[in-house]
Order: sequence, then C-alpha cells, then structure tokens
Amino acid sequence: MADHLIPSNVLLYSIYKSLAMSQEKNEMFDIALESYRAAFRYTSDNADQMELYYAMANLSDKELKNNYMAIAYYREYRRCLFNYQNSLTDEKEVDEIETKLTALDEYIQSLTEETKGSN
Repeated sequence: MADHLIPSNVLLYSIYKSLAMSQEKNEMFDIALESYRAAFRYTSDNADQMELYYAMANLSDKELKNNYMAIAYYREYRRCLFNYQNSLTDEKEVDEIETKLTALDEYIQSLTEETKGSN
C-alpha cells in the first residue's frame, strides 16, 4: 500500500497566502479574502497571524470598503502587534511598535466614527 503524502501546515499556509496575494493582484478581492482566511487555518504563529490580519484588514478597508470587517481585522492585527511588542527586549523596537499601536488606535477610532456617521 502506497503511503499518501500529506502536506504540512507550513506548506498549506504558504499556498493559501500566495493564492490570496495573487487573487488580490488580479482584483479578485472577495476570493482573496477567503484565501487569506483559509491560510489562517494553517498557522498559530503570531507573526503569521499578524501579517494575515493586516492583509485582511487592508483588503476589507481599501478594496471592499467594508468598515465593519476592517475594524474587526484591524483590532485583531493590533492584538497580535501588542503581543509582538511584549516579546521585545530592545527599547527602541518597543518604542517603534508603541508608535504603530498609537497610530493604529487612531485609525481604528476614525473608521469607527465614520461607520457610526454613515448609519
């Protein structure tokens, strides 16, 4: 009986992420978002999750114009970025991430206000 090869999670993550990026370049935005979500199933790494949440937030925000989804993904990206900051020991890097977190908080707030104003 022949052994079946089962792709690793790392390989599946890379395939879905690459597929999503290609779909995004070809302006297949809804399908790209689904591929990013599929990639998410194959990683538990904070850095990978941070990258995926940012990609999904940006796609929801800039291309799909869905503030509700964008806000949710930006908040998850923020959580991952905060976790990353907590793993750092270099004070300069910590300060750089703190600056990003502050800017992100301001952007999330502006999207939230824009969304409330459009209701």
